[in-house]
Amino acid sequence: LSKPKSNVQHGQLATDGKLALIIDSGATYHVHPWASDLVNKRPCSDKVIGIDHQAHICPQVGDLPIIALDKSGKARTVIIKNVRVAPTFKDTLISVDQLWNEARVDAVFRDCRVLKAPTGLELPFRKHKGLYVLHAVHARARPTPTPRQPAEQPDAHSDARSLSVFAIHSSKSQSHVSALAPDAAAM
Repeated sequence: LSKPKSNVQHGQLATDGKLALIIDSGATYHVHPWASDLVNKRPCSDKVIGIDHQAHICPQVGDLPIIALDKSGKARTVIIKNVRVAPTFKDTLISVDQLWNEARVDAVFRDCRVLKAPTGLELPFRKHKGLYVLHAVHARARPTPTPRQPAEQPDAHSDARSLSVFAIHSSKSQSHVSALAPDAAAM
């Protein structure tokens, strides 16, 4: 994977909590490098093969809380479920297959480039240097509002309940993003 020239590297959690999540149609699982970003962690014995053709051990799996802008520009708190921790990975991958299989979240590429939950929620993503990227912040971070982001922080319960699980996947990697859950405790 080529590294972007932006201030946020793919998958990296910057000091302000920014994340660049790669929507990956070839990934089996959602994968994230840092266990400290996940909640509801539990042991895992899975391995994933990266674009580097190396096996990466996933000692834990958990849920990744993020805040992303929906299609209308409203900040939404989302829980990506069943994310494998691969400490040797440099990127955060969201598996298209895992999103679909676990939450019936559809990754629509074509012209609209959105993740569509069964509830009607749509999270847009962009193409950047050949990769499809969903920009978000870690839900524990307090992002500085921008013109595209409302100043109010979203209510975690109401926003999370409006979502369904969803998965993203790309043909060039072996990782997977899990699910956006309607209720973090329920999944």
